[in-house]
Amino acid sequence: MRFPKNFPFDRIDLPNDADLVARLRAKLEEYKGRDRYTAPEMNQDLFFKIKVLEHLLEAGNVTLDWCIDEFTQLIDHGVYQDHHLFNALTVVNAYCEEDLGSLRNSTGLPQVAAHA
Repeated sequence: MRFPKNFPFDRIDLPNDADLVARLRAKLEEYKGRDRYTAPEMNQDLFFKIKVLEHLLEAGNVTLDWCIDEFTQLIDHGVYQDHHLFNALTVVNAYCEEDLGSLRNSTGLPQVAAHA
């Protein structure tokens, strides 16, 4: 698997904004609630969004090197298509940068209740 030479970033960092992180966690739960009974290879875009967002929330960042280590075998064996991974990375990065205007057909980030 190779990333396009013009891929716009090589790392996604978890934002320092606690409210935004809470919204990312809510988005992950939203993703996990979609198509629960569909095999991951049948909804690759969703599969990659979940994996990327889970890793971001657990590790604090997602690098292209991590993606290569994690997904090369799936992609190189033809089970998964790399353009779905590239899209997932682009969407998660846009969420982290709160650049929702750059996304098409996105459901956006959910609002979460403020802590009292």
